[in-house]
Amino acid sequence: MKIDAYLISKYRMELMGLATIGILICHAVGNHVSLPEPIRILFCFGQTGNSLFMLLSGFGLFYSLQKHETSSSSIWNWYKKRFARILVPYVLWYTVHLLRAYNTPDTDWLQFLYGFSLIKYWTHGGGAWFLSVLVPLYALSPVFFRFLSFRGQSCRNTIVALCFTTIATCLHRDCYTLNTIYSIM
Repeated sequence: MKIDAYLISKYRMELMGLATIGILICHAVGNHVSLPEPIRILFCFGQTGNSLFMLLSGFGLFYSLQKHETSSSSIWNWYKKRFARILVPYVLWYTVHLLRAYNTPDTDWLQFLYGFSLIKYWTHGGGAWFLSVLVPLYALSPVFFRFLSFRGQSCRNTIVALCFTTIATCLHRDCYTLNTIYSIM
């Protein structure tokens, strides 16, 4: 079966909308919101919306890097555009938490900043996991893009990268960060 990547790209916004609805319903089910039984059953496999959203983000990164390669702008402009899209809403969202923490007398500010930094997910779990995954993905995307297209050997290079990450995670099963990476793959 051949998948036409153009169709995925063409309907990317619609698919992101479906993924967003799936994520919202998944979170609603997880927070015990009453929903009709068919919807509960449909979205009991909660990672479907998240996986679709990550897949579409990967397509978006690929196409934007491909477009960047033909433009004369610097890679820093590409980084600024990408990180502004995810970090500005995150900072605005976290401002609400900052106001709540400010009004709580026993706030542990080190833990608050630790959670805000997005590092907490990689060391102890929790926090904004989706952004904790997207930030390194965005940071490393140009490197992956160059590696995977190196000398026109994208298939071979992809297999090498997958083997390397799989072996690395299997060898270090006791490392929380590597286990987290393995679970995302």
